[in-house]
Amino acid sequence: MCIRDRVTTVRAGPGYSAADVVPTRTAEEAGTLKSGSGTAQEATNATKSNSDGTQGITGNAQALYDQLPKRLQTKTVATDGQVNTISGYGATLPKGYTYVDPAKVIQRAEEIGHDLRAAGAMDQGVPGQYSASHAEKQAIVNNPGATQVDVSRPMCKDCQAFYQAEAAAQNRPIVVSDPNSIRTFLPNGAVSVKPRD
Repeated sequence: MCIRDRVTTVRAGPGYSAADVVPTRTAEEAGTLKSGSGTAQEATNATKSNSDGTQGITGNAQALYDQLPKRLQTKTVATDGQVNTISGYGATLPKGYTYVDPAKVIQRAEEIGHDLRAAGAMDQGVPGQYSASHAEKQAIVNNPGATQVDVSRPMCKDCQAFYQAEAAAQNRPIVVSDPNSIRTFLPNGAVSVKPRD
């Protein structure tokens, strides 16, 4: 089975994500992606270039997570292959990790039109701060030109919606791999999902 046959494309808006959809047909069968169309080609190219082992970083975040001290193994790790980020608010990080102020993520969310999910007391008085502290959001805000981000835990719905808005704002595909899926966020708002084997 070729990669294209295993990619499913869904459209999801705020509050919805690819995880909310149980695909029953491939994107091409559903008519969402026409073979040879720009969107189909973007999804296929992004998936191939990042899953063939030559450019992909899939699995790197898990390896980084496995090296964390026990006290930090409640955190989530993300990497773009150059910079590593870890979930949370603190500026004191393990060696090899970059601090990204949640305020920068909040600012970027505003710029791209994404409403960060409120988390009540976990926001510590700053609406959206908890969601802004997620490692994969920090990674793309720290390096907006990253073509792929790998994360050690499955993406939450808010991070998926953030990446949809980011891909649209940058007008280019962005690939995010997690333990369950490899998602290609396309500039038109579509999300191609390839389950991890």
